[in-house]
Amino acid sequence: MKTGDIYVITSGTYSDYSIVDVIEAVRDFDFDEVAGKAYLKLKKLGDNYVSPSDLCAELIKDGYVKSCERAAELYFGNYGELRRDAEKQLLARQEEKT
Repeated sequence: MKTGDIYVITSGTYSDYSIVDVIEAVRDFDFDEVAGKAYLKLKKLGDNYVSPSDLCAELIKDGYVKSCERAAELYFGNYGELRRDAEKQLLARQEEKT
């Protein structure tokens, strides 16, 4: 990851799919290496399951990333149907930035 890169952290499939967090790298680092070490550290501290939110919290705590406070999900709809207020939401978000 490079400083300033932004990622949407997701987990699960189908009905279990969820957005965990939106993070921004605050310094350059090798994600596989750093996340792997954090994962092993968390496994030693707890049970067999390391949640994605715990892993994100560890990366934040260790100063590699920060949570993007202003990020929000914009749900457009599903199965080819556009949610009627999606365009209004998108325009409102753009106006907030200016």
